[in-house]
Amino acid sequence: MISTVLYIALTLTFKTYTVRYSMLRSWNLVTVDEIASTFGFDYNFASRGVVLSDAQGNLLTIDTVTSTAKVRGQSVKLPVMLKRKDMKRLAIPADFWAQFMRILWKKQNRYIYWDVLNHYFFETPYAPSIKQFLITHKSDTLVVKISHERGLLPKIFVSRDTIKIWIKSGFYAGPCWIEGDGKIYEFARIKHSKAGVAFKFRFLRDVGYRMGRFNDTLSVVKFYPESRKRSGSRASNVAGVRRSSTAHTRPIKVIVIDPGHGGKDPGAIGRRGTKEKDIVLAIAKKLKKELEKRGFKVILTRSRDKYLSLNERTEIANNANADLFISIHCNWSRSRVASGTEVYFLSTAKTTWERVVAMRENASFTKYNGNGHKKLDPIDDILLDMAQTEFLQESEDLAGFIQNGIVSRTGLLNRGVRQAGFYVLYGVFMPAVLVETAFLSNPEEERKLRSSDFQWKIARGIADGVVRFKSAYRR
Repeated sequence: MISTVLYIALTLTFKTYTVRYSMLRSWNLVTVDEIASTFGFDYNFASRGVVLSDAQGNLLTIDTVTSTAKVRGQSVKLPVMLKRKDMKRLAIPADFWAQFMRILWKKQNRYIYWDVLNHYFFETPYAPSIKQFLITHKSDTLVVKISHERGLLPKIFVSRDTIKIWIKSGFYAGPCWIEGDGKIYEFARIKHSKAGVAFKFRFLRDVGYRMGRFNDTLSVVKFYPESRKRSGSRASNVAGVRRSSTAHTRPIKVIVIDPGHGGKDPGAIGRRGTKEKDIVLAIAKKLKKELEKRGFKVILTRSRDKYLSLNERTEIANNANADLFISIHCNWSRSRVASGTEVYFLSTAKTTWERVVAMRENASFTKYNGNGHKKLDPIDDILLDMAQTEFLQESEDLAGFIQNGIVSRTGLLNRGVRQAGFYVLYGVFMPAVLVETAFLSNPEEERKLRSSDFQWKIARGIADGVVRFKSAYRR
């Protein structure tokens, strides 16, 4: 009850700041100029970087030579190298901007976080509900102690070499990145959303864990080598975890490409009569050729103008033991000027636009398959389906890589990585994304989508993203 009251109180006092951002791997980058104009900083460039100052004269110095920042006497190392050629376009991860501003304005009771799901900053005057996040080592065991407000209940989710500790309604004002010890883990990354905070660990080897709760304000998680036998090593009920027994060893070899719609379901129709089902099939065939050239085995859910039910599409992917699932679509809007490309992964929609897109795509299964489409189960604030939770982070990362690939190849407006409850992604047990390539409702983009050359650019952009994803996960 306490956590519910806290969550409602925080929700009512959120102030949001929308900014333009770009993506680098799984980081959302925001420029110095964008931060300055949004939060009222003055700034000056120097030979080694930039110095920002707020209205109270507090200074924030970013050194592009060493990729470090200094704020109120604290030095923070950034995990990405900063480019020095065009200082006016200097950008750093939004998570770090939020961390710096929390340090700057702590005495003013201003706590700012970057929402990784909605891609904006949000601010609250309330002190963080997570007081301490402490990592210690004992022999080959990693011990994590989390001190928090009463009523907060950590949960653990496992995905390959990554473990995520999720605390609903929790907020943490410490560092957003902790460099690993080089022996047990690579890094710990802290990600916020309005619904809570996730502490993500990337390990250097397979690990097991035990979770304990000493009292209602202190939770402890112990990580240790998976091969080590220990009594009581099973996940506790508190953890709420689902583990895939093969997730650690399966390489990325088989990819299922799903051209949306088909047959009696035309999908969106452009003003020149262009049917979505025809465009996405053409792109899918080109993508198949491109991925096969790069060494992957590719399966199309349909290779001709044929209608497939939701169950048929997901069964093809699951029966093939596929490693990735990519569904291809064209976007549509009532506005003729809406433009750009966006990639979705499966989770709860956070914006009206995300809900609109999901409703439009899902409506095809409802309209053409009667009541035969799969009903979605009740969901919590973050995770749409516990089975897909195993692949939630990979799906988000895959979406980011594909989004960057398409934008780089085509020059389309980057509408970002988004999330929503698409039926076609529900029930596939692998990293899965849905690509909205461009807008058929936009006359210029409809013209481009009809072009074979442009279709090849989209296909190669998606393939670029898949290759980068595989490289990043080293599988």
